[in-house]
Amino acid sequence: MPMNPGDILDVAGSTDWAGLCRSKECVRLCFIDDSAMTYFDFRIPELETTVVAAYHSYVWTATYGQPIKPVTVDEIRIAVAQSYDVIVKPKGTIGYTFYAKSMD
Repeated sequence: MPMNPGDILDVAGSTDWAGLCRSKECVRLCFIDDSAMTYFDFRIPELETTVVAAYHSYVWTATYGQPIKPVTVDEIRIAVAQSYDVIVKPKGTIGYTFYAKSMD
């Protein structure tokens, strides 16, 4: 989502992306916060989102995946250098919007 003009923490920007899938098909997505200083609250309204993996990157080291018990959520808070793998299962032929709201 576009950042507030007074936001000095990160570079502003927005992206348009379209993905196609069949109804009731399981889709695995990876959400990555590659910002410099901003945390994001991420959600896909009206679409069940199940987190299946969590990764935390640290400066000068590789990314280490953390095995987790799958959990269904309405929203994910993503910190700098974190990423989450999620499974979504779209219903019907409707479109969904991804939202990432900065916390600053």
